[in-house]
Parts: sequence; structure tokens; C-alpha cells
Amino acid sequence: MADLLASLERERSRLARKPGRSRWIRAGIIALVAALCVVLMPRYKESAPPLVRPGALIAPAIRGLPEAWVPATMTNTLGMPFVSVPGSEVMFCVWETRVRDYAAFAAPWPDPEDAWVRETGFAFPLKKAVFSLRRGEFRAAGKSWQDPGFAINPDHALSGVSASDAMAFCTWLTWKERGEGKIRPDQTYRLPTDEEWSLAAGLTPERGGTPEERFASLPADWFLHPWGRSWPAPDGIYNVVGDEVDDWEDWNQGWIHRPRRDPWRGSAPVDAVPPDPRGLYHLTGNVWEWTETPYNQSDEAHTLVLRGGSWMDASRESLSLAFRDRDLGTQRMTKRGFRVVFQRSGAAGWRYGEAR
Repeated sequence: MADLLASLERERSRLARKPGRSRWIRAGIIALVAALCVVLMPRYKESAPPLVRPGALIAPAIRGLPEAWVPATMTNTLGMPFVSVPGSEVMFCVWETRVRDYAAFAAPWPDPEDAWVRETGFAFPLKKAVFSLRRGEFRAAGKSWQDPGFAINPDHALSGVSASDAMAFCTWLTWKERGEGKIRPDQTYRLPTDEEWSLAAGLTPERGGTPEERFASLPADWFLHPWGRSWPAPDGIYNVVGDEVDDWEDWNQGWIHRPRRDPWRGSAPVDAVPPDPRGLYHLTGNVWEWTETPYNQSDEAHTLVLRGGSWMDASRESLSLAFRDRDLGTQRMTKRGFRVVFQRSGAAGWRYGEAR
């Protein structure tokens, strides 16, 4: 309303300088509308919910690395390499969790109440169906993280896991390495928050206290990818959907995708593409990455945010670095996996303990 009032005042002043009888009629109407604005504006301020003003919309950009930046690095007992990123206190695994990493966690246990379960309070994840792409839709299928419906090897990005599965993995890995004396009791492995993921991607700060508010603060032309604002993705560098699905019987031919080609018919090995300047692989494409952050504060279903797009995404929006997908933490799909972060200090308990 303040902007409207200022515009009306400018128009009234302009009309006052013009000759003719009609200018007085128009100026009178404008004065009346302006008076209504003055009366209503205090009430509007009291009752209106906070909105993002058009002037506050900021297109995301990728920040350059600080001059002479030297990242901290580490490799854990599973061979997962981690690197620090500017502006964040946590270290990011340089790639998405591999099939081989999850296999170490999911190895057969002689007792379902094994030591790590008893101590951390985190029960084994329930064995629920994995949803895979069938006839153009997601349907429950006889698939698993070991057999997602396309060829994989131990170094492929893990897929077909829920957020609960990912949290259980982080709890187990924390318990394992604390018990072996590899990390301190105030250090932990966990999923990244939504804000930490944005920092890792190098995005300029987004406005808002929740992922929903941050996403709403973006302008209409906010599309941004690791390769810039051009579209589509360059061939062979990013694992997103391409012409390889044309002969795939499960792909809905009505779904639109930009003509391009890559060598993967599903997820790819975690290091199959060049890393970004921060040393991170597959921040766009391959598998959607679970975060631990709820999309907003009012959702009773507690939907969690996913970031980064996947091997079967084709839209400019969903493959943009600032896009947020969301779903229940219990959903398993062959386009979803996760990336682990390492919290170097200040951790309390098991982070995801008592999740029974």
C-alpha cells in the first residue's frame, strides 16, 4: 500500500501540471483513493500476514570461493571422503552415499537387538515397499536398494531408501566410529539441513526462516544450475533424464524432456561426473538427497525437504540448485538417496536416537 500511495501521489502531481478540466476530475479520483489508502494502511499492517515484497525477491547466484580458501578434509572408516565448505561448520561427504557404504550398515545381524540398536534406541528400519517407475507412474514394485531396476555396482549412488533409512545409517555410523575411537563423543554423522545444503551448493543467502519461505522468496526467473542459467544440461556431464529413455518401456512417452543424452540409464557412480569448485559431485542429478529439515512448521505430516534433482528429472525447475522437493520421510523411491555430513563439534546424543 505504501508503494501504491507513492505512485498515486506522483500521478496526482503530474496531472496538476496539465491543462484541461478532465485533469481535475482524475486528480480528484486519485486523491480519494490515496485518502482510502491512508485510512486502511494501519489496519492492513496489523492484520496482514508477512509477505515477501517484490523488491525483496533475489535471484540466486553461486558465490565464488574465498581467496586462498583451503578446505579441511577427512576420510572415514568406510572410505567416505569429506570436505569443509565456506560458511558451514559441518563437513560434506564429497559424493552421495554409495551402495557399498549402505551394504556395510545393512549386513545381516545375528540379533535384531544388536548393541548399536540397544544403545542408540534406533530400531531397524521397517521393510516397506520401494516405489519405482512403472508405466509412467510410481508404483510399489519388487525392487530394493540392492536391485532398483537398473544395473548398479558398489560405487553407484544408493537409491530406494527413505529418510528414516538414511537417519538409521547415520546413527549406526556415529555409534561405530565413536566406539572405535575414530571420532569424539561430541561429533556425529547426520543428514544436512536445508540451509547447509544451500551453503554447500554455494548459493547466495536466501530469505526466510523455513524452506517454504526461502523457496517463496525466489523471483520467477530464478533458475540456476551448476553450469549456469542456460538450458538444457550439457550432454554427458550431468546425470539427468535424456534420450536414453525413448526406448524404455516403463517411461511415459507423454513426459516431456529436452533432447540430450548421457550414458546412464538410472543412477550413476558417485564420481562419474566432474566435481564442482568445492569438490562436491552430483549436486544436480543422479539421486534426490534427503535433508533433515521439515518443509514448513505447520505441516502435521512432517514432510521433509529433498534437494538436487535426480536421474529421471527433466524440468528446468526441478534441476535448479534452489529447488525443494518434499515428501514423507517414510517414502522409498529409486530416484532418492542421501548425502552425509560430519558435525565436527557440539553434537549431543545420537541425533536420531529414540526413533523407535
